[in-house]
Amino acid sequence: MRNLQKKKEKGFTLIELLVVISIIVLILGVAAPKLGRSTLSIKLKTSAESMCNLLETAKSFASVQNCKAQVLYNSASKRMRLFRTDIDDADGDGDSNELVDFDQGFELAEGITVSFSGASGSDEVTFTSWGGIEGESAVIKFSSKVLGKSKTLTVNKDTGYIKIN
Repeated sequence: MRNLQKKKEKGFTLIELLVVISIIVLILGVAAPKLGRSTLSIKLKTSAESMCNLLETAKSFASVQNCKAQVLYNSASKRMRLFRTDIDDADGDGDSNELVDFDQGFELAEGITVSFSGASGSDEVTFTSWGGIEGESAVIKFSSKVLGKSKTLTVNKDTGYIKIN
């Protein structure tokens, strides 16, 4: 008599595969919104750090070049830019008080807003050659309504010291 044993097939049934796929979709559905919030939180922190770096560059430039350096915010383009105030007509064009664009800056990420207070202008911080800033101490606040969080930069008017909270 022949031994008629059934060979056991290896693999997954369709039901098992569907259950595993359903569990994966469920986990991704729960994790995806948290991942989006984490990304926005990173963008908020990066915006504040980029502004701090740009302010430090402006402060250093003003001190080394013995001139004024400005960081300006353009609300239409959502860009921060670094400018030098040409107070001695260094380019020889006859205008002794113009802004020279250094094409350095950054663009705010989507979902991040910025507000200025206390500095010499509403959307600017101007460093003097001695390292301080014009006007009152500047407070620059980056915020996200979605997260309900913010990062604040404070620039001391006398020393130009920049602090991130």
